[in-house]
Amino acid sequence: MAAKTAVDTNRDEYTTYVPSGHRCVRCEQPITLSEPCRRATLGAGSGSQTVTYRHLDCEDLNGTERGASR
Repeated sequence: MAAKTAVDTNRDEYTTYVPSGHRCVRCEQPITLSEPCRRATLGAGSGSQTVTYRHLDCEDLNGTERGASR
């Protein structure tokens, strides 16, 4: 059985509001407390996960901009 990589376990979860002090993983700009954003988890081979946040207007994990035609 092949080992899973971080790419295998990326998951864009839902729209939420970010805790203070977080930056967008795409543009690296701060996300304000009142600004809706997307939450995602990035899995690691060891089974641990990292939570990330991004602006709604920044690219999603698949490299497409939100609202773009699919």
